Amino acid sequence: MAAYLAKIEGMTLFDRFDLKAAYPIQDDGMVLEYHCQARTGGSGARLEQHYVAVIRTWADRIGFYREYFDPLNIPGVPGKAASTPLDQTPLERPVRSLDEILKSELGGFLDPAAETLLDMFAGHGVLECPFAPPGAVRRLAGKEAVGDYYRKLTAIQGSDGMVLTASYPAEDAAYGLLEYDGTVRNKRDGGTYRQRYLTVVALADGRMTLFR
Repeated sequence: MAAYLAKIEGMTLFDRFDLKAAYPIQDDGMVLEYHCQARTGGSGARLEQHYVAVIRTWADRIGFYREYFDPLNIPGVPGKAASTPLDQTPLERPVRSLDEILKSELGGFLDPAAETLLDMFAGHGVLECPFAPPGAVRRLAGKEAVGDYYRKLTAIQGSDGMVLTASYPAEDAAYGLLEYDGTVRNKRDGGTYRQRYLTVVALADGRMTLFR
């Protein structure tokens, strides 16, 4: 780990980190969202990055650390990514719909009458996609705007199901973090690819106020 971190420090000069959100989770854990301003070590090009980290502590030390960030924000990477083949590995375990995963993992926090993803949103609920590329939807406020977005999305893109890989329930509040893999289907050409998702959900009165 020390060797890896030394290499990263040489490639990137970190100017500041700003904590955006902190979510305590069960079993001595925490989910953190933070924003970074930095420069590349070689050219000095400026870059910004949004991070999500899942941390668990054992005996007052970090025993588990999983970090997500957008590699397309790193200078030089987007050009390489354009030629990278899509992951077409099939899902290994029993597949469920996202609706089924949310109802199972959010448990008593979710109104049992909510059957679909859109049903689960509060009227003022917010959808956020912090890792979306430039020009794509980053934030939608209100159930009506979310519904319009999903209607347009499902016209061109389908899902062949999801597999839950990890679930981090809240310690004492109505939110949680879910990790799952899914197979996305392009309805225009029939092509499919595998996608990994990390979702933070917050709820109030049985409905989702945030789906990030």
